[in-house]
Amino acid sequence: YPNPAHDNVTVKAPHNISTIRIVDMLGKTVIQQEPVNEKSIQVDTSTLPAGVYFVKVNAGDMQKLIKLIKQ
Repeated sequence: YPNPAHDNVTVKAPHNISTIRIVDMLGKTVIQQEPVNEKSIQVDTSTLPAGVYFVKVNAGDMQKLIKLIKQ
């Protein structure tokens, strides 16, 4: 959250997050953070142009893909 985002996005998970990747619509990684090892992290998205992205989160044995709209 928040989604749509402006400058920062907060990602929370029930287990420690190992990696976060934000990819564009073409599948290119535009932001990657690892190792995180926290249950919550704030990602700076201020450098990204407006558009649609996907946030790939790995936490424990869980993998989640979240659609993100950047304004």
